[in-house]
Amino acid sequence: ECLKTEEELGIIAGKLFLFAMLSKDLDLSDAEAYGRYDRTVNIHALLAEKSSFIVPEIQQISRDTLERFLEEEPKLKIYAHYFENIRRMAPHTLDKEKERLLAMTSPLQSIPYDVFSLLENADLEFPE
Repeated sequence: ECLKTEEELGIIAGKLFLFAMLSKDLDLSDAEAYGRYDRTVNIHALLAEKSSFIVPEIQQISRDTLERFLEEEPKLKIYAHYFENIRRMAPHTLDKEKERLLAMTSPLQSIPYDVFSLLENADLEFPE
């Protein structure tokens, strides 16, 4: 249930983010579009923060137990590759609290690119 909800929210958030990003990029002087983009970035960060516990929790499950879960619950089979990726990335994953803090900083991580992109692509009019 948790993985299905996370997947569904990710799809919805991705569509919202794509719409906001494309409408912002259509006209960089449109403050309303930029506001929508900022709100979707914050929504994405909130979703990442609230779901940041999932991967560390799955990594704590032994391989044998996880394989048994996959055998006993057919609905989990579609997540077998996802579970394998989680196992593979275990050495690079922080604990639950640190993953949550990292997720909370995600809006800050895009600031340098956003500022550069805005200045590089804006239709600035310079006086003659």
